[in-house]
Amino acid sequence: MKKVLIWTLSTSTPLFVLAEGGGVADMITAVGTVINAILPVLVSLAVVYFIYQVIQYTIADGSGKDTKGIVWGLIGLTIIVGVWGFVNAIMSTLSISSMDQLN
Repeated sequence: MKKVLIWTLSTSTPLFVLAEGGGVADMITAVGTVINAILPVLVSLAVVYFIYQVIQYTIADGSGKDTKGIVWGLIGLTIIVGVWGFVNAIMSTLSISSMDQLN
């Protein structure tokens, strides 16, 4: 059920944007605006998780078995920053600014 809901929302969102008379540029602007709004929260959570895992590793005397949390924290940060860079690269390539949505 959860997969059906996620699939429905992900496939219908572009239709809502395009139905308003906007084009692909408006859709990319909307996605960029949302990502730029939630990015600081996601990065903060990922950094806090990473630091927490490093502290846990240090407390455990560096036994080597608890490094999965550190690795997943770094992977999370990489994905978050990668998605942000990808969306901003598309927006700059197509000469779209986030202010276009407001006009």
